[in-house]
Amino acid sequence: MNEIIDFHQHLVLQKLSAPEERITADDEVTEELIYASAEELVKAMEENGVVQAVLHGLPNEVWCYYGNNECVAKVVKKYPDRFIGSVHIYTDEVNKSKEIIKEYVDKGFRSVKIMPPLHSCYPDDPLFSGVFELINKLKLMVLFHMGELLSGKGQEYEAKYAHPIYIEKLARLYPETTFILAHMGGIRCLEGMVGYKKGFELINKYPNVYMDCSSTTAYKVFLEWNENRTPLDFSKIMWGSDVKPSVIKERIEKIKEILTEIGLETEINKIFYQNGNELLSTQSVAE
Repeated sequence: MNEIIDFHQHLVLQKLSAPEERITADDEVTEELIYASAEELVKAMEENGVVQAVLHGLPNEVWCYYGNNECVAKVVKKYPDRFIGSVHIYTDEVNKSKEIIKEYVDKGFRSVKIMPPLHSCYPDDPLFSGVFELINKLKLMVLFHMGELLSGKGQEYEAKYAHPIYIEKLARLYPETTFILAHMGGIRCLEGMVGYKKGFELINKYPNVYMDCSSTTAYKVFLEWNENRTPLDFSKIMWGSDVKPSVIKERIEKIKEILTEIGLETEINKIFYQNGNELLSTQSVAE
């Protein structure tokens, strides 16, 4: 079994009495529950050859069943060789976000997770420059959610804030930051502007911009790309699961199936392991 690195994973908090079920807002998030959920994830990783994952915190006020920053910190501490911590921030809370980043970098985190639709802000708004100046100084990775977004309660957020077009200026201004576009840049972001096409342009153009091929969005993107086969730097694409442990195997198999179907067998190991390994080996947080 070839080794795999997962660049987009969350800690799915699962009921102790029924591990296949996610917790609800009525369930208490105890250390026992956190570690049991982490054990389920590690087990699924081992079964599928996933040797390492970037574990992104998420806000519990939006998704009660995903581990927040502190949950992720506990899991990273317990499994330091398995997980790379990624801290979620709201960029519109500049001073608070800067303190949160410093706090979690001190705990060993190497990445930041930003979901622009949650706070209805464009990523390149100059008001947030202080946050990105700190991220750049620390040489961190940043994973941006791209495309459509639903909360745990079914609330739909405006996808217009999550288009790769708003990452281009950041890529130019902050060359020490590694920017990663989730979900291959998304599909439906702005009216008349397909997200992944701009995402392809950015990873081809900027050495510090990458993308992950997480979620079912990636299936559609690869198949649509195959229709025209525009220039695409496959060394800038990493695999991400973004699913609960029991679905990891299915996602791995489906992406491999699609890549094989469109004649990209030689890119499979690069996307699933080599690209991510090379990025992680060269990325180090500044003191």
